[in-house]
Amino acid sequence: MGHSHAMDANHTANQLFAKAHHLIEANEARRISQAEMAKRLGISVRAYAKYLHGQETTALSSLSKLLEHLTEQQVLGLLRISTTENR
Repeated sequence: MGHSHAMDANHTANQLFAKAHHLIEANEARRISQAEMAKRLGISVRAYAKYLHGQETTALSSLSKLLEHLTEQQVLGLLRISTTENR
């Protein structure tokens, strides 16, 4: 995988992370603090904030855990949007 492909994959993971966070808030009909979500994922608040704002590449394990809080249809929708955006 070339350098630009790795950068694209990192950017996509960060976008998915942020969009998933907002979907979870919508599902629960309230704002969810970064501290609460970090606790749910078993990561530090600092790491969560960096992932959410694209300051650090999202760990796939954290992204996977975050996606577990969404419905299957929401995950498929995110993946479809992500694929379309990166063409």
